[in-house]
Amino acid sequence: MNVGRVLIPLGPTRQGKTRVGRLLGLRTPTLGREALPALGDPFAIPRHPSTLAGHWEAHLDFTLLNTEETISRLLTLIRTAKTRVVLVSPYVTMGTADRVGHAIREALSRDVKVQMFMRDDEQTNPKEHWLAETAPLAARGLRVFGVPALHAKLYFSESNALVTSLNLLASSFLNTIEAGLWSTDVRAVRTVEDFLSKYVQPSARPIRFDSEETGSVRERSARPLSAEGYCIRCGATVALDVRRPYCRGDFAKWSEWGNEDFVDRFCHGCGKDYPTTMRRPLCEGCFRRTN
Repeated sequence: MNVGRVLIPLGPTRQGKTRVGRLLGLRTPTLGREALPALGDPFAIPRHPSTLAGHWEAHLDFTLLNTEETISRLLTLIRTAKTRVVLVSPYVTMGTADRVGHAIREALSRDVKVQMFMRDDEQTNPKEHWLAETAPLAARGLRVFGVPALHAKLYFSESNALVTSLNLLASSFLNTIEAGLWSTDVRAVRTVEDFLSKYVQPSARPIRFDSEETGSVRERSARPLSAEGYCIRCGATVALDVRRPYCRGDFAKWSEWGNEDFVDRFCHGCGKDYPTTMRRPLCEGCFRRTN
């Protein structure tokens, strides 16, 4: 049974941030006592949104979950995804044999693009045994990125979003009390995706696996560069132009933020599954052939 629902204010304001708003980096109004419950809790949901006099422009609809519900919704998110799954967890020990690993493998078999962002810096980095165990998923298409100082936990697909305290750790699934905010609101999904684009992806760097380095990852055969290229986001055939390595639709999406270091998926030159950016849209092989 759901613990409850949370309506998060969304829209331009001039003051403060609510506690939940800070979690997503959202500007939200500082609420006066007249809009709050009797105890004047500054982090409570206001009783009368109309008292905000125009500041309450929209809401993000989230449902508050307990531990078991959070785990269940995470698995549902992965299992029902049709095009994309993004997993942001600083600490990861879940392997290919557990429920999350099975769900990821099934998603990859449906040609769902799965990306994982984990912490990777001087204090914390992926363990060798985990890399070895996860290599088969990487060979199937899982993309893993390291992010310094990462502490956020976010999970989303094209239609669902989960903001939570839950790491992808076996201990988190068994021994700890976790909470989650779940939403199927398209605005919430977009807000979480925008948070990833603005705060996580700029410092993300791909983590390589032995199977990738030895060439066992499926890839298109290398060939000389021609006038034909590939969209680095969707892989569609486009004109070869390193100054604009996207199809028309994906270029419009990229232009909304204009982040030249946003990590996409395909090489613009050969179409190989490879982490590329607007700043560097070619894989190493294609880059060498152009110089």
